[in-house]
Amino acid sequence: NVNYKYGDLIEASGKLKIPNGKRNPGGMDSKAYLMQKGITCTMFSKKIRKLGIYKQNPFVKVAYNLRDKVICFYKDNLPDNLSSLLAGIVFGLKGGIPREVLRSFEESGALHFLAVSGTHVVIILGAIYYLLLNSYYLKNCSFIITSIFGLMYCFMAGLSPSVIRATIMFTIFMLGSYVGRRSDSINSLSLAATII
Repeated sequence: NVNYKYGDLIEASGKLKIPNGKRNPGGMDSKAYLMQKGITCTMFSKKIRKLGIYKQNPFVKVAYNLRDKVICFYKDNLPDNLSSLLAGIVFGLKGGIPREVLRSFEESGALHFLAVSGTHVVIILGAIYYLLLNSYYLKNCSFIITSIFGLMYCFMAGLSPSVIRATIMFTIFMLGSYVGRRSDSINSLSLAATII
């Protein structure tokens, strides 16, 4: 198996297919889900060829490289099932999770734990911000460092709307603390919605 990375230029042939909508009442609407991610068609191809490297955004490349290093750290220090599960919880990557595990999450109604949400952002950025605030040398840079990492985490987690919204709101909260003003949750949410 060939692992393709961000920036790889590939060639593939196949028939484009429009995703199916909701088939059963209360079921998943695959078409709407993919449309949210900017995907309008899908294609299955047996032959995929790598042509080279396309233009890369340096910031996005750093974010993806950092994500790959974190996942490698999980794989080196945890059993396969746990490392893939942790990658799913932290970054929303379900590709390496065994089908039996995914089925267990689905049957127990806990599949949403594998979808990166605002809770993930608050926990991760909150922990970083707290540690930096209590650091003697980096206290004054805590807002800038946490904001940069928050932007990187957005890319690492696939730029889902919930992650972007939570990152913007948390950044506004930090900015309010930095300038000595109390942030308003409704105003923060409105600004996040406007930006998204």
